[in-house]
Amino acid sequence: MNIELVEKIANAVLYEGYMLYPYRPTSVKNRQRFNFGSLSPKAYSEALLLARVERIGEERVKAALESLGQPTDEPVVAKWIVEFLEGRKL
Repeated sequence: MNIELVEKIANAVLYEGYMLYPYRPTSVKNRQRFNFGSLSPKAYSEALLLARVERIGEERVKAALESLGQPTDEPVVAKWIVEFLEGRKL
């Protein structure tokens, strides 16, 4: 067994637990932003990308801006949310 690999896995698991618990204002999870995906208006996303050109590079920003123009599943997701809130089954 590779002890270095075991240590890496143990450290990752311990850090994940450290991020999640305990439930108190001073815990790391409550002091650091940790979003698993977020939704924001297109204009905000564009402004954020343009503000970070130096940090992430023109090529990546250009690709990201182009991706903002791609069709999304917003109508379908909105329908699911409305149906959920109205108590309907999907």
